[in-house]
Amino acid sequence: SASPSWWGGEAAVTALREAAEVLSRGGVVALTGAGISADSQIPTFREPGGVWDRFDPERFGTWAGLLEEAMSRPDALADFLGELRSTLARARPNPAHLALAELERAGLLDAVITQNVDGLHLDAGSRTVVEIHGTLRRQVCLGAGHVVRLSREELVEGLDRIVRGLRTAFIPSLPSILPRCPACGAPSRPDFVAFGEPVRDLLLAEDLAAGCRSMLVVGTHGEVHPAGDLPRIAREHGATVLQLGPADTAIAAEHHLRGRAARVLPELVRGALDRLERPSYRVLYSGCARSAEGGRRRKAMPEFPSAEWMKDYLERINDSKEYREAAATWEGDISYVFEAEPDKGVPEEIWAWLDLWHGECRDAKYGIPQEEGEKAKFIIRAPYSRWKEVIKKELDPVKGMMQGKLKLKGDLPTIVRYVKAANELVNLAASVPTEFVDERAS
Repeated sequence: SASPSWWGGEAAVTALREAAEVLSRGGVVALTGAGISADSQIPTFREPGGVWDRFDPERFGTWAGLLEEAMSRPDALADFLGELRSTLARARPNPAHLALAELERAGLLDAVITQNVDGLHLDAGSRTVVEIHGTLRRQVCLGAGHVVRLSREELVEGLDRIVRGLRTAFIPSLPSILPRCPACGAPSRPDFVAFGEPVRDLLLAEDLAAGCRSMLVVGTHGEVHPAGDLPRIAREHGATVLQLGPADTAIAAEHHLRGRAARVLPELVRGALDRLERPSYRVLYSGCARSAEGGRRRKAMPEFPSAEWMKDYLERINDSKEYREAAATWEGDISYVFEAEPDKGVPEEIWAWLDLWHGECRDAKYGIPQEEGEKAKFIIRAPYSRWKEVIKKELDPVKGMMQGKLKLKGDLPTIVRYVKAANELVNLAASVPTEFVDERAS
């Protein structure tokens, strides 16, 4: 076959084939750094000519330094923020970001752990993203702690205002130039991790590393800790580590791919998807469901939510080889609470329960009393319309729990460790031919 375009020779073909085979087994967690955004015209931080080569990190990378610059050298801070503004205004997800999102949609990638603060993974369509260095695309109120997610346009507009203020006005304090919280009017800071601050969601990132089947490291040298420890944690727990970048790094990995992420990663992901075995699928037609392997048939679509729907769901869980493998060590029952939405056809709260154990659903109940449902190890509650979004695959459940759209009572890191099993449960729910109560014919 032809050699990959990013690196000639038979060695490249072999390296790409072997790495694609690893990814095709699923259970992948990606760890990304500044290198993945280089082809989005975002300069790297630590390399020659990078941000910290031109701007002193002690002055521009700490809150104490930023305060000093604002008060004593506002023009220098305006130069720094002006360059940041121009960079973020033109930055768009590149093929590497898009490839990871595609790998997640295929069910092979469980999460992206990123050191980047540019928000490009979410722009590309990735759903489960752990931003351990925070993000410039979110601001946190210094008063009541309100959190606001920003679009690229809102971020750029805010930086414009700050730069204009630094160049034209007396600055009495750093908070005086910060944006205001839309909820309470207090100053809001960008939610990135400055030098000297603890990283975000480290335990979650470590749990993902410990539970993955393989870790794909893209665009980072592994020299910044504690992020640099994550590949080691993955290897210590039996995962295969793959490293992709233009140069050698300190990361110990079984597979090394040399080249720019935007060129190599799309080829790697295509290779992994090409190796996927065709999964069991269901053909839906004329109100009937039939397994492509010749399984059971149903003449009518069960209504959601209902006991009939739960029965079908239980059977599909127990028929699924993919779920059995992903949840082989899972132990814990789950109660699902469908909160009342009378205008949607759900007049009162409904409790349902699944007894999930080592890749099987041992029992399922619908319409149980609240006191019985509250005994479950995990309780997930949301309005009916949110559950509808999950079943229609419009809302990722793990991401929804992290964002508070689904309310979890139980240990979130445990759920995240089994994100592949959670995704398979969603795939199985989506495979049930469903008539939603708010869409049924009158």
